[in-house]
Amino acid sequence: MKIYRIIPLLLMASLFLSSCNSSEDAKNSIDDEEPDSQVVASTDLDTDKAKMWKLVEMQTVDDTGDVTYFVSPVSAINAAARVMEAEKKNLIGLKTEEVLLLLKHDPNHRKGSYNFPFWPLNENEKAIVFRFDCGRFGWQFDLLMDENDNVVEVRRQWIH
Repeated sequence: MKIYRIIPLLLMASLFLSSCNSSEDAKNSIDDEEPDSQVVASTDLDTDKAKMWKLVEMQTVDDTGDVTYFVSPVSAINAAARVMEAEKKNLIGLKTEEVLLLLKHDPNHRKGSYNFPFWPLNENEKAIVFRFDCGRFGWQFDLLMDENDNVVEVRRQWIH
């Protein structure tokens, strides 16, 4: 039986219909910066922790008409990778509420629509799962928990 807690953050969709015509549009678009080619630890944790929770609107069309989803822009995906690299040792031994405090997760920040991991957990794994995804790529971080609900491992997986 799989047991896990999900922090719903994102929704992947197949069609991005918005275009960027101004600097304000670019600032609020999915492609607000280039993807980082290497994972490095954050040198400004406060800024990156705030940035990693950012969501932007993505317009799609399905059989019911226009739909708006909220996804992570590239800047949030990059910031999440830097934060997790910097904090991975500090996360070990923490319980869920302590993890959320350390990462400055906003408990009211639930607009993102994904409530399941991109990569499934293995049988009998228990984890806090964070998913940062723009609809084309991103990162999934599984904070694996022991029987006492303490983080014992931080696993990073690329979403493609």
